[in-house]
This record gives sequence, structure tokens and C-alpha cells, in this order.
Amino acid sequence: MTLKNEYNGSACQQFEVSNITEIDNIFVGENLTLGKMAFYKDKAIFCENDLSRLNEMIYFVPFNTLESATILYIGDRTFNIDSLVDFIPTKFDTVCDVLNYSLSNKKLISFNDLKDKQYDLIIVDNKLHESFYFEDEFLAKIKATLKNDGIFICSNVDFDNDKESFKSNLSKISSLFRISMPYKVTTSINGSGNFIFSSNKYHPTSDIILDKSDFLDDCFYYNSEIHLQSFILPNYIKKELLNIAKN
Repeated sequence: MTLKNEYNGSACQQFEVSNITEIDNIFVGENLTLGKMAFYKDKAIFCENDLSRLNEMIYFVPFNTLESATILYIGDRTFNIDSLVDFIPTKFDTVCDVLNYSLSNKKLISFNDLKDKQYDLIIVDNKLHESFYFEDEFLAKIKATLKNDGIFICSNVDFDNDKESFKSNLSKISSLFRISMPYKVTTSINGSGNFIFSSNKYHPTSDIILDKSDFLDDCFYYNSEIHLQSFILPNYIKKELLNIAKN
């Protein structure tokens, strides 16, 4: 079966996918080159080949600015987060709590049970780009649960594909933190994965701990140079983000 993936306005990719199953309107199938793929609302969310890149960049970028961390990971669906949740404890002795987002019920399981100032690092892996994660009530709970000097990482849409949502999402988060900076990772589908790094204390490039990042020899994608370069923006994006991004 051929599935189309439209992105960046007029750009379009086609994928031959077999063994398709459906979970909550998310279609998962196999591609010979890219491995397992997931589609939502006629758009490819991610592929198996990209998971190592996305997982390493969403995790190691914040973690390599922290000496240690208790982590809260919030994901769209269980199959999106298994590889990262399994991956974290093998790398560091750390606490990682998980909340699953239910697409059908539009809510987070046990979200209201979180304690104030509980986590050093909160990661929101919003592969489906649900607007729920940028609502004021959700962000207020994130800010309350995060320690004062903690780091918040959230997925964002691609600037070239949805400029206004990119700016709006970044603006909402940057209003809550002293530092809020977008960064990205090149992927096989959709061009890139986009994230927002936010903190009241830590700067993602000035505070990188090279004694940690330089010794991650077994990473597929992440290294210290990629970490630093991922925050470099082209001029046409930098101009649009004046007074929005905060570094």
C-alpha cells in the first residue's frame, strides 16, 4: 500500500508500507528502507530509522547540561515512548516517570497527581503536535511541577511547514522561562524534528558539560558538535523569532 506524506506546504513523499495496523487513528506499518512507520491524519509522524536521532536529541541535549536529574517523560502513545524510556536507564542512573497521553480521551493519565517542584527535567514528546500541550492550563502545571532551576523540553512543529504555530508555541513557552530556544534534528521524513529548550537557569550551549557529552561514544547521532549546531538558525527564521526566542 502506498501512503503519501505532505509537508512543507507543497512537498510530498510517498512510502510503500505493508502490515498496516491502526491504533486510535494512528496507522503503523513496515517500510523496507525506513522500518516501522507511523501515520496520523495522512502525515508521517516518525519512522524507526529516525527514533535514535529523535530520542538522543530530545534527551541528551538537556541531560548534558545537568549534573543529575529526576525526569518526567510525557508521550502521545506507548509505542512512541518505549524505546526512549528503555534507553534512559541504560545510560544513566536516574529516575524517569512516564505519563501517557490518551488521544481518544484527550487527557493525561495521573497528570493531576504530580507534586510541585518535583522534577529536574520534563520532556514532552509531542509527535502528533497536539495543541493540548500548549494550552495555558497544561503549561502552568508543567511550570509548577518543574523545579525552579529545571529544564523543560517540548516538541514543536516545523517552522517551514507551519510558521504561525511554531511562533505561537514558542511564544507561550518563552513567556514562562528566562531562556527558551528552538533546536532541531535532521530526519528521514518531514525534513526535521523540532524541539524547544527552556529553563530559568541553564543555557543549552553555554552550560553544556563536555565531560559528559564528549564521552558518549556509542550514540547513533548525538555528539557535542551536533548539540551545539542544532541551535543555529538561518537568518530568515532568526528575524521571525526576534522578541520571541530568548537566549
